[in-house]
Amino acid sequence: MPSTTILVSLGILVVSFLAGIAVYALISKDTQANKRKQIEHVVGLVINFIIYIWIGKIIVNLTKFIQDPLSILAYPSNSYAIYIATILLAINLLYRYKRKGDSISSIAYTFLPIFLSASFLYEFLQIIVEHNSYNIIYLILVAVLMLFYIVMYGRVSVGPLSLLIGLALLVGQIICTGLVNATIFSFRLSPIYFIVLLVLLVSIVLYRKKRKV
Repeated sequence: MPSTTILVSLGILVVSFLAGIAVYALISKDTQANKRKQIEHVVGLVINFIIYIWIGKIIVNLTKFIQDPLSILAYPSNSYAIYIATILLAINLLYRYKRKGDSISSIAYTFLPIFLSASFLYEFLQIIVEHNSYNIIYLILVAVLMLFYIVMYGRVSVGPLSLLIGLALLVGQIICTGLVNATIFSFRLSPIYFIVLLVLLVSIVLYRKKRKV
């Protein structure tokens, strides 16, 4: 049944992110109080992103939503909803940085191992539970990056390590989505999306280095 399929997919997604949070809590050498604080920040952002996806879905299907608001439930979220959600999330992060003084770097350092672990388990469960093996190359990518992160964590500073892994992840996602049509959490996103994120990340790093000079 379609409803059962949706529930299974949602269950896999929730379990994957819970596992990602558990992995971060296990490997992080931070204090318990700081771990809890950073996890709360990431969970809050993930919840906000889900809300933004729904807002994006409404914007994409605005005419149908105006005619019949409940009909929006029948439309699955697509890549355009993700793009809109990403823009709204970026605005949210900028607001938190400017108004609340939140450390975006600390949130990114927490999110990265959670995302890698969640992505690995999600793709692994897609093979085991859903019998979908079309994303095997992306599974290998996140597995290698996650293993490298765990092995190197504590041996080098978390900042350079996170930057290296983040850059490698974005380049890998560009290749996977461009050459083998890989999906990210079952969303089929354009390579241009990850190119924009890569350019944005590099620009932020160069800007911060310039300010320190």
